[in-house]
Amino acid sequence: MLRSLVLMRVKNWDYRELRERIADGYTLRQFTDFHSRRVPRHDAFHRGFTRLTPATLKAINELVVAAAVDLELEDGRQLRVDTTVVQSDIHHPTDNTLLWDVVRVVTRLVGRLARSAGTPAYQGVPGSNTIGTASDAGDPTDDHEAASGAADREIS
Repeated sequence: MLRSLVLMRVKNWDYRELRERIADGYTLRQFTDFHSRRVPRHDAFHRGFTRLTPATLKAINELVVAAAVDLELEDGRQLRVDTTVVQSDIHHPTDNTLLWDVVRVVTRLVGRLARSAGTPAYQGVPGSNTIGTASDAGDPTDDHEAASGAADREIS
């Protein structure tokens, strides 16, 4: 089971693909020690892996590192990570999406601050999940109000 877990994590397979790959491949059967025995179903892998607690996995990792240090393969002081670049579609941010991200984060932080201070957070307009405009708040810097004020001054 441990070798199957390592294989699943390294290859980034789900439980069904892990089972299929082990069942179909002689080399993987040898590595996972199933040889000619029947490979368990995907749900059996899931049940087996969930029984491994984080403490158990940490102990296994420490034993592996200790064995590598004893064999002088590693000194155990540095972590080496290998990364793979994968091509994917990128959504380039626009001013609107960046602004919305800021609003979302600030709203979340203000809510946390209000909860920690024990005061109710601003809930917005009842029945609405939208952010108001500057004219809703009566902001004198709003372009519409500034333009109408300038027009009133010209008439009088």
